[in-house]
Amino acid sequence: NPKMWRMFAALSLDLSTILEMVSIFFPSNFLLVASLANAGKNISWIAASASRAAIHNSFSNGQNLADITAKSGAQNVVSSLGGMCFGILISAQMGSDFSSMFPVAVVLTAGHLTFNRLSLNSVVMNTIDFQRMCLILDEYIQTNRTLSPEDVSRREIYFNLSKPFLERCQIILGSPLDKADLSSEEVQLLYDQSTKKNKKYALAIKPTAANHFNIFAFWLEDIAPTEMIEAFLHAFKVRDRCLSNQNNLNTNEDLIDSTRPKDTESFIRDLKDQNWNTEAVFFDSSKKIRIKFSKE
Repeated sequence: NPKMWRMFAALSLDLSTILEMVSIFFPSNFLLVASLANAGKNISWIAASASRAAIHNSFSNGQNLADITAKSGAQNVVSSLGGMCFGILISAQMGSDFSSMFPVAVVLTAGHLTFNRLSLNSVVMNTIDFQRMCLILDEYIQTNRTLSPEDVSRREIYFNLSKPFLERCQIILGSPLDKADLSSEEVQLLYDQSTKKNKKYALAIKPTAANHFNIFAFWLEDIAPTEMIEAFLHAFKVRDRCLSNQNNLNTNEDLIDSTRPKDTESFIRDLKDQNWNTEAVFFDSSKKIRIKFSKE
């Protein structure tokens, strides 16, 4: 999520600048406070550098990534010099008194964060991560329409820690078996899904509280990105059935079988037509867990 890390970089830089300004009130701990501010600025630089390539690539049209990177570097130098000159003029007019400079710094910080947020609105990512796929699938299941990267860009949340798009239900992709706490019968159901249906994924449904539940999607060995998308679509259809109180089936096995998507090929074709990159999806955790069933 390069947008999130770019906003994190801006926030880290601004907080570090404020911390530098208030360090004068901690003379006995000046070195510690100044060091923390300097560390925050370095964290900001690293986060901004890491997200820069993906953001530049989103503007690329063919083979002009180098041209975009060069223009971005030039604009950054010019804006930095302009900001430095502007700061010198302000400090010359207002002096170095903290009571007069701090409100100005707060206003400039708020402006910096606001304009960063507005600039990121023009960044359209065509890579598919967890949140973007949730937004795509929610619209697809409700209206049978596939959102474009531009549509999703206007709806996505940068800091989606609470995941409001998964109320009452958590879809957990690429989960290890022990996290789901499955019984032997449920593990057998996973095995049946992978063998009888010849799929590279398997689903399990586990209730957590009243009207709340988790849907686990387990990746099998050699699963392809398009099969991960199919598993996500399947899990979302299970979620939709449960949340709409249309689940009149007796067992989880019946529910999983009845919601198995039959429109996977057309859905993936629609994604490609909308210029989504379906060859590399970002649903996995860093561990990239895969399951292999033995015949023994």
